[in-house]
Amino acid sequence: LAQLTRAIAGGRDVFEILAVEIIPVMRRMMLAASMLAARKSTYDIAGALGFGPSSPLATRAIEGARRFGLARLERVYRRASELDEGFKNGQIKGREEALSSLVLELMSN
Repeated sequence: LAQLTRAIAGGRDVFEILAVEIIPVMRRMMLAASMLAARKSTYDIAGALGFGPSSPLATRAIEGARRFGLARLERVYRRASELDEGFKNGQIKGREEALSSLVLELMSN
C-alpha cells in the first residue's frame, strides 16, 4: 500500500497502475497458482509465464500464488476487472480510494 501511495503521490495515473501493473501481475499469479495446484514445477510455471526459471518476475508470481492462493486471487482479479471497467466508463470517481481498497482486499485474510 505504501508503494501505491508513493506512486500516486509521484504523479502516476491510477488507471495506468491498475491496467499496466496490478492486473498483469495478478494474471501471472493466477496462472502460477493454477499450475501449482496441478503440481507443476517452478521451471514449468516460469516457462508458461514466458520467463526463464530464474526470472524475478516468475519468482514473484510463484511466491504470490503460494501466499494468496488461487481462490483469493480469482476473487480480487474479478474486482480489479470491475474497477477497470468502472474507470473506463466513468462510473467510479474515487479512483485512488478504489485502488487502495483493492490492494487492501488482496492483502487481508
